[in-house]
Amino acid sequence: MSPWANLGRLRVVETAAGAVATDKLVANPALAVSLQGLVKSLRLGSSGGLDLEMVLTTLERTAFGLIAAMKGDTPRSDDFSDTQSSSYLLLKDTRLKLDASRYALPALTSAAATLPTAQGAGPQGRRARWRRLLGHRR
Repeated sequence: MSPWANLGRLRVVETAAGAVATDKLVANPALAVSLQGLVKSLRLGSSGGLDLEMVLTTLERTAFGLIAAMKGDTPRSDDFSDTQSSSYLLLKDTRLKLDASRYALPALTSAAATLPTAQGAGPQGRRARWRRLLGHRR
């Protein structure tokens, strides 16, 4: 079962409002920040001469292990065709969280600042950027 559909990770809440609060206000910001952490780890690993598999294997034992398992096939396969709509939805949700919070959320603010760049590149631009980033020669 994929990490998204893991029944052991589901939580029952008492109300619809509780479900919305749990999913939209709590879980999605963690996804945005985790994705940014994954990208930063891949960049640092590449800068240090590590290949993609070594970085992803190292991340298995860290806080970014789940996101690396969920998203690792994208750079592995060099197929970014399904990432466009998800980045738009993630940015929309991220902006809603920033607007709703009465506290500063620097990690989420940083994640929101990087998503438009990824969106503007489109699948071809992201593919080229990942290749350069990870030293791929295809």
